[in-house]
Amino acid sequence: MLQPLFDGILFVFVDDFKKGFFQEQTDWGFKIHGNSDNSAKSGRWGKVLAVGPDVRPEDVQNGSLIFVEPLMWTKGVKHDDVTVWKTDISRVLVVAEQ
Repeated sequence: MLQPLFDGILFVFVDDFKKGFFQEQTDWGFKIHGNSDNSAKSGRWGKVLAVGPDVRPEDVQNGSLIFVEPLMWTKGVKHDDVTVWKTDISRVLVVAEQ
């Protein structure tokens, strides 16, 4: 398993992400590939896979849902057939249990 350094957080996006773009879904279920500038300029929800040693457990834990500031994540990296992103605790706007 990967372990982030310092105040880093490794996560996977909750939204569908394919071919470098987020997929938006309309109310009626139609999926739109997010090839516009607005697709990634919105904050996004992610599920935490691992936290660095400087992240306080009362702030974020493995399995928490986090809402990350727009564009404040790294490029995705494939690990064990899962694409993982990294952000820092200072870029997390909201934390939810589930």
